[in-house]
Amino acid sequence: MDAPDEFGETPLLRAVEFGKPKLAQVLMERGASLSNTFSGTYSRLTPLSYAVEEGKKDMAALILKFKPPLETLIRRGKRLCSGRSNGTNWK
Repeated sequence: MDAPDEFGETPLLRAVEFGKPKLAQVLMERGASLSNTFSGTYSRLTPLSYAVEEGKKDMAALILKFKPPLETLIRRGKRLCSGRSNGTNWK
């Protein structure tokens, strides 16, 4: 499920990157990790943080339905929130 491709990206990361919400949903329903991160240009971004950074609102909303840990919401090395579960400390 989370086996990386030749570039080190997982199927879920690729589904988010290429805007494939149905595929992303199936992968998340089957247990794909929401904590894996991109390498290269988007290094350290999780599926959720990538969707937020790239303005993919529908994809971000879909990922949020699967309750990813908020501490995985990082933007290019900066946390977008404090990691508190109530989400009130967005930076």
